[in-house]
Amino acid sequence: MKRFIVPQRLLPAIILAAVAIAIPAVAHAGPAERDTRGMAAAVGMHEGWVGAMLLAPAVLDTVRYVRPKAAWARWTSRAAKAGLVLLVLVADN
Repeated sequence: MKRFIVPQRLLPAIILAAVAIAIPAVAHAGPAERDTRGMAAAVGMHEGWVGAMLLAPAVLDTVRYVRPKAAWARWTSRAAKAGLVLLVLVADN
């Protein structure tokens, strides 16, 4: 019995949304008010790294979607998401 927090049919949309946010951050494209630029400025980090931090879970979740038994992808994805939470906590202080 598998438990899915997010329905599998919704996962591709979530992955596409993460990619749509991360690619402009890595490319430094889009409006000056983009979220990733604000995140990078808040913690004093290069915007490309923020984009990579957003892109990593999307790539890893794609691997998990295609190969559900890949335990390394599950744990690496969780670690990448924990890194994003840590980024928010650092920016809050």
